Amino acid sequence: MTSKNQWRFPHVDGGVSANNPSLCAISHAINHKLSKFEDIAVLSIGTGETTEPYNTKEIEGLGLTEWAQRIAPVFMGGQGAVNSQVCEQLMGGLEGNRYLRLQFELNEKFNRKDVKDSEAPYELLKKNQRKNEFTGEHVSEAIDDARPENIAQLKKTAKAFLEEKEGCCYRTRNQKGIPVKDAIRHFINNNS
Repeated sequence: MTSKNQWRFPHVDGGVSANNPSLCAISHAINHKLSKFEDIAVLSIGTGETTEPYNTKEIEGLGLTEWAQRIAPVFMGGQGAVNSQVCEQLMGGLEGNRYLRLQFELNEKFNRKDVKDSEAPYELLKKNQRKNEFTGEHVSEAIDDARPENIAQLKKTAKAFLEEKEGCCYRTRNQKGIPVKDAIRHFINNNS
């Protein structure tokens, strides 16, 4: 017989099942009748995207061990993106102004600057060439890197994202981005 003190309860990071927990929050609000659906607005703040793109030639013939080493970013990134799209549609799409997801890539993965033809595929950057678009520095993408210098770098990167003037994260009906702080201000004004 096992005593109460001998029980072990392993826990898994929420990113495994709810990398973007917005859909869970909407479901919770509806289920507990906290408000009418039309009164719900969600400001979803990401922690930086780390999805790793793979070239077809890179992954051809990979076995179970090789896939096991690469699979976490694949399912975490995809799950978060799908949740974001579902939430946006539930909240009335772009016109609804009831869902705002703030998220950015920690490091750019593709060379978008040298592409002249809009139909041409982007070139995948080598890992040592990848940098954050706002700071111009490489950001550690290790989810377990809690060293003080890494935390400081993540704070610096998030601040640079918030100061971004080109509007990278928020789309309007005409698909043009607006500055991040303006997107937040617009969201709050529309949902107050």
